[in-house]
Formats: sequence, structure tokens, C-alpha cells
Amino acid sequence: MLNPSRTLVISLALVALAGLVLGLATAVGLFGWSLAALLVLYLAAAGLTHLARPSTRRPA
Repeated sequence: MLNPSRTLVISLALVALAGLVLGLATAVGLFGWSLAALLVLYLAAAGLTHLARPSTRRPA
């Protein structure tokens, strides 16, 4: 679950950015902010687990 593909990460980041912009620009503020915050928390957790995972690549 915390191992998303690069495409999913980019898509979620764009959705979070859109939610933030819509939250700032419209009356949907609370929903936009909360959706953006949840997506950012998920992306941060996925990024931290990716950094904490030992690398499986072998040196050249």
C-alpha cells in the first residue's frame, strides 16, 4: 500500500495541488484543504518508507 508507482505519485500530487487551489479559490475550501492534506500525508508516508527501505541495486 505504501509502495505506489511513479505515475500514481504524480497523479496524487496533481490532485492534491488541484484540491489546494480549489480550496483557496472557491467556497469548497474545507474539502479542498482536507483532501490536499490527506494526499500529502499519504505521499509523505510513502516517501519515507521508500527512503527507509534498503536499496536492492547493485553497484556497477
